[in-house]
Amino acid sequence: MRKIISALLLSFSLISWGQSHKTAINFSVWDPLATLPVSYHQPAVLSLGIPESKTSSLSGLSVNFLNTVNYGVMNGVQITGIYSRIDSIARGFTFTGIYNIQRNNFSGVAASGLMSINKGMFQGLQVSNVQNIEITDLEGLQIAGFMNVVGGTLHGGQMTAGINVAQSIQSSIQIAGLVNFSLHDSKGIQIGGLVNVATSLKGAQIGLLNFTKKLQGVQIGAINYSADTNAVKIGLVSVSPRTQIRPIVFWSNISTYNAGVRFMNRYTYSIIGFGTPYDPIHFASSGLIFYRLGVYHTVRRLTLSGDLGISYLLFFSTSHGDSGISGEGRINVEYALNQWLSIIASGGYTKRKYFFGSRTTQMKPIAEVGIILPNILNYRSLK
Repeated sequence: MRKIISALLLSFSLISWGQSHKTAINFSVWDPLATLPVSYHQPAVLSLGIPESKTSSLSGLSVNFLNTVNYGVMNGVQITGIYSRIDSIARGFTFTGIYNIQRNNFSGVAASGLMSINKGMFQGLQVSNVQNIEITDLEGLQIAGFMNVVGGTLHGGQMTAGINVAQSIQSSIQIAGLVNFSLHDSKGIQIGGLVNVATSLKGAQIGLLNFTKKLQGVQIGAINYSADTNAVKIGLVSVSPRTQIRPIVFWSNISTYNAGVRFMNRYTYSIIGFGTPYDPIHFASSGLIFYRLGVYHTVRRLTLSGDLGISYLLFFSTSHGDSGISGEGRINVEYALNQWLSIIASGGYTKRKYFFGSRTTQMKPIAEVGIILPNILNYRSLK
């Protein structure tokens, strides 16, 4: 009984102290069972919630086992086990075990175990294990395990193992393990493990697949696409609306029958394809895949080109041969029969390195002739 009386006396003393001072201490068991009522408009300097607390404003520290709601301005530190909400402007640090939401402007650090949401302007660091959402603009950094979203303009950075989304990025960087999206005019860098997508970008895209409608900068990836034909693209395949994508079939003394696709841009081209067999004696047991990158020049119907390439040789039966890799160089002469078909002859040299077996290297001249089929996009003639 003595302990109960002591607790009651302490509660009444805290209430009277809080009402007679500009700042107060709030001890809450469950709303409205608290030493400081929500109607009290002076900021709490300390708020302890077992399990939750609600305050009109905070200038100090708030610690709660389960939930907390702050209806006014927050300046300080707010730590909560499950859920926290701040309705007005906040400056400082808020950490929540599962989920936090800030309904107004926030400056500082917002961290959560699952999800963090901010509806006003955000300045600082927003971090969560799963997802961060900023409804308007963000100046700072978002770090999430799966997804970051900025509904307005990003000034800073986004980092995640999954997906980054922003309406626009300005002098910013997006780093994602999977996909980066920028939906409007942007300036910065996108680095994605799989895909980068931007409507319009001044800067760089670095990833496996890069797509943008308008680009002033560079794309580095396996496949690059931009509607801007003057953009710099570095990768295996570069495509724009003016790219001529033409199938090619040819005979070669390296691999007898070959087929591939040529992607021809303003000055450069690339070819990806396969051939079989490497050795006619082993028709059913050998083949190769190849990639070539080169430059070209066209005069009327005649096109002169040169390229460097790499091919991977595979014998499907180990009793017939050894797998290997080769470097190749070619000079090509192409003549357009009409706007749909061209013939091509190539000569060059290859040096092959075998992975196993008695042979280690092999050098061999290249001789090839073939046919280039129509552009599969629009059938326009070479120019």
